[in-house]
Amino acid sequence: MDAKRHSCAAVWPLLLLAMCIGVCRAHVALTFPPARQPAWDFLDSGRTPPPCGVPKGSLKTSILSGSTFNVTWHLGYPHRGGYRIQVLDASEKPILDLTNGGQQNKSSVFVEGDPTALSYLVQLPKDLECRDCTIRLIRQASEWGKNYMFWSCADVDIIPRPEYRETCSGHGKDIAGRCRCNPLYSGHRCQYRDECSEDKDCGRHGKCVNLEATTYPKKQCFCEMGWFGPQCNKHSCCRHFRMT
Repeated sequence: MDAKRHSCAAVWPLLLLAMCIGVCRAHVALTFPPARQPAWDFLDSGRTPPPCGVPKGSLKTSILSGSTFNVTWHLGYPHRGGYRIQVLDASEKPILDLTNGGQQNKSSVFVEGDPTALSYLVQLPKDLECRDCTIRLIRQASEWGKNYMFWSCADVDIIPRPEYRETCSGHGKDIAGRCRCNPLYSGHRCQYRDECSEDKDCGRHGKCVNLEATTYPKKQCFCEMGWFGPQCNKHSCCRHFRMT
């Protein structure tokens, strides 16, 4: 029994440290289109290579040419400065700025005024077709330097309507041009997932809590002491909270 109590007591500092690291290092990462893997949120201009910080991966999102949609991202805390969204071609060179109305010849500007912004409505040109391309979010952090910024990239195929097939991100069905999402999924393409929608999704030993977070899952299961797991269905040795 003493050994179990000792092991449980040792776990709590590690859990608190993990939570602190998550908070202290949380900055910017795309949530739709989903960011490249690994989807780190501390890809900055000071320590990672342009244009994206990480190379292209296998995760790719198909987007309809001419479509209008919200680019969304996670933001750990509000930095000074603004943000900008671009389309990069297959060679990762900027070809379109989506935060200036999609005009190629207009000078790029950062959108400012709301340091807590988590989304921006963009419209792709109807004649834009771009395979193996990238949508890049650039977020200034002017408090750390005039040219300091974070970036996050999503690999995409921008496809004309005759070739486009809506998959609803694999989490729903396309019915009359709109996605009907499976349970726990939401978004116009069923791209977001919560852990729960009500208490019963958390089993007999948990409650569904809406954290009002900046990224999904926003609704998460919180388990009673002594229980853990996706549906609070696993026993834990830590049945009493005690810091030593």
